[in-house]
Amino acid sequence: MATGVTSWSQTAATNATADSNVNWAEGQAPSTVNDSARGVMASVAKYRDDNNGSLTTGGTSTAFTITTNQGFASLTALDKQELTFTMNATSGATPTLAVDGLTAKPIRLATGATLATGALLSGSTYTVTYYNTAGEFLIKNQISLATNSLLGNVSGSTANATPVTIGTGLVVSGTTLTAPATPPAGSFRNLSIKVATNTTVAVAADFVTMTDGTNFLTHSLSGTINLGTNGAANALDTGTIAIDTWYAIWAIAKADGTTAGLASTSFTSPTLPSGYTFAARIGAVLTIHASATLYGTWQFGRKARYIVGLAQTSGLPQIHSGNTGNPTTPTYTSKTITGFVPTTASSITVVLFNSDANGTGNSQIAVAPNSSYGGVQSTTNPPPLQIDVGGGGVSTVKQGGAIMGDLLLESTAIFVAVASATTGCIYAYGWEDNL
Repeated sequence: MATGVTSWSQTAATNATADSNVNWAEGQAPSTVNDSARGVMASVAKYRDDNNGSLTTGGTSTAFTITTNQGFASLTALDKQELTFTMNATSGATPTLAVDGLTAKPIRLATGATLATGALLSGSTYTVTYYNTAGEFLIKNQISLATNSLLGNVSGSTANATPVTIGTGLVVSGTTLTAPATPPAGSFRNLSIKVATNTTVAVAADFVTMTDGTNFLTHSLSGTINLGTNGAANALDTGTIAIDTWYAIWAIAKADGTTAGLASTSFTSPTLPSGYTFAARIGAVLTIHASATLYGTWQFGRKARYIVGLAQTSGLPQIHSGNTGNPTTPTYTSKTITGFVPTTASSITVVLFNSDANGTGNSQIAVAPNSSYGGVQSTTNPPPLQIDVGGGGVSTVKQGGAIMGDLLLESTAIFVAVASATTGCIYAYGWEDNL
């Protein structure tokens, strides 16, 4: 026969023989009164201690166990009974509870609402009620929530509240949740990328905004990338440094705000070091042909320039030298510029040089972003960059000299025409990156 509070009835007469430890039968012997009274007190004490937090769970973080004072013989007897207990461990995913050796059942926030990992904290006390029809223990008092989470319903339909993680970039202040304006990935302030040695690049910025594809993180950046190593932060992502190769420069970060630089041949999907999930491309550098060493370039913001005087750069890269095409007719020659600017460049800066030192000969140089422009003396569609000395036109270059200008890139080539009494040359001076 069942014993304890759970076996008692709301109908007084039924309780005469409801509990084998208590004899309240009509006409009971006087000698049984004291035993029955003490039995009632014992049952109430068991109920008390099963509901005052004296119980402590055992088992694991996902499969908790508990032994009650009342001793439930079946899940039917446990139906709609409350238990209060202290956690021996913080709960893992979808935790269950087995009472008095009975079948384990899930602990839930509400019917069908699974608890989030870490919802029940070690050392904290919780009250649950068991519902046998649904086969679940429901938390009666407020559960603890994992860090950066709220209770809510984001299912798109009516449902019980469940823990919802607060995404990166959202800010809680008091009882207010806000989403501060976040610059798009790749935004920056005071960005600099400087080739420092044959294989190293110094990067710095007041801030760079990076993304993991869903969330955004904005943080300062400072460090040196060594392309002579790989597989780690501030290094090449994979492989070894090679000749004639463009390397994308990336700002990368961990979720905790740790930042670093990274070099990669991929301009879209670098291989991130372990722990780094946020990234944004911030620039590019190039190795020379003679050896796997870097051209000396500096980049401020989106503009990059070849720096003459650095050990890595003996001079500006030459795009063309000598006569080609016809600057007056005109006839243009296509010159591929992927060896001088990255494929992400939106414009190229070039230098036109006329070596006619005494002005005795005609020198004409025309450079345009496509071949549809007119000649150097055209009055309707003149090439945007030109030198015309001694040919009847007007030029800023008198005798030997040079001019510099930018061309918006319409393709991976620029178009040149040169007719020089001596030598006309065209050099790459830098680019603007379309970050």
